[in-house]
Amino acid sequence: MASRVLTRTDRRQALGVGSQIDGRQGSAKWYATTRNADGRLVACLDYGDHRTRVAWSSLVKEALSQRRPPAADAFDGHPAPILAELPEDKRAAITKRYRDLLHIKYGSPRGDAEGDRRAGVLNPDYDPLATSLPQRVQAKQRELRALGESRIAKATIYRQLERLDEGPDFLIHGNRRALSNG
Repeated sequence: MASRVLTRTDRRQALGVGSQIDGRQGSAKWYATTRNADGRLVACLDYGDHRTRVAWSSLVKEALSQRRPPAADAFDGHPAPILAELPEDKRAAITKRYRDLLHIKYGSPRGDAEGDRRAGVLNPDYDPLATSLPQRVQAKQRELRALGESRIAKATIYRQLERLDEGPDFLIHGNRRALSNG
């Protein structure tokens, strides 16, 4: 398993005087910190039309309880109606090839290397921060050869990587481009 590497992007947004509480425009802005009559810390919030005081501990607890939404899978962003019509075995083969291409290009079979890095499951052979695209292509060729799959030419992989953002449908027709009647 890949070692977990944290970067500045993994950290939560700083919470302090001057920050937006929800991180959204129009939400409360923290403008001061003071103590109440009991001596507890209180955050002073400005909502634009009114100001209020909130216990600092409840504000921090709320900020820490908010989690980032799970990263989307790149496969979900490309509905493939033609793919759905194929038999299960062909659909599985095309889906696997599409995920292999995502793995090469982005470092993750889901297309989210940062999410995999945060989860601690990023394979160092495909880490886009540590390897170049040709190195990732070579690693995938070795992996596929070890699985006993037929050899794929580098030129074919690069051609398919160029069309990756079109979604998985282009893999159904091979590398032939669809001709339009126009």
